[in-house]
Amino acid sequence: MKNITFVFLFALFLSGCSSSIQLAQKDSNRIKSISFNQNVKIPDKVFYQGSRQTVGLMFGAIGILIAHSSETNDDLIMAHLKKNNINIGKIAIQEFEKQIKHNSRFANKRFVSNQENADATFVLEVSAYGIAKIQGFSNLYKPVLRLTGKLVDNQNKTIWEDYNIIASKNSNIQGIPFKTYLSKPGAMRKKFELITKNVVSLLIENL
Repeated sequence: MKNITFVFLFALFLSGCSSSIQLAQKDSNRIKSISFNQNVKIPDKVFYQGSRQTVGLMFGAIGILIAHSSETNDDLIMAHLKKNNINIGKIAIQEFEKQIKHNSRFANKRFVSNQENADATFVLEVSAYGIAKIQGFSNLYKPVLRLTGKLVDNQNKTIWEDYNIIASKNSNIQGIPFKTYLSKPGAMRKKFELITKNVVSLLIENL
């Protein structure tokens, strides 16, 4: 299952398959109150790409499976996240809510905590997240993240949907050695907070 998960996540980052719905002005005008769904769906497994996975890519899907079969760094990441109470879903929705509330397009909207009292609700999903090597010969790693956002009205109609991705090669976040993520207090949390801020900014850029 772990190997299948890795291949699926890698394909997810590359494919970028997701539907997009632009928020129409008429829908924006009729929405007076907005809430945020605090239950963010996240993957069961974290994404990890290291040296063996990078080499494995040269040999296609079979190479990926063979390369990943002996790696356990994804388990180390998951254990560190759990031990340090780092919840990528919570980080994502808090950053998303913060940026939406400071977005001029929503300056005249009322934000409510109870979804039943809202005209529409923002829903987030972390499609994939993890840590990946910058390139094959580097010892530096960066966080990777893919977010999908929706705005669903009180008739359960999706009136906005989009996604955005930041992978290790197109990230402006400074890379650090993999072991630093696990050994330096706060390092992993800080990196995930930084990439979340960047991805959310891109996600709502054209909202």
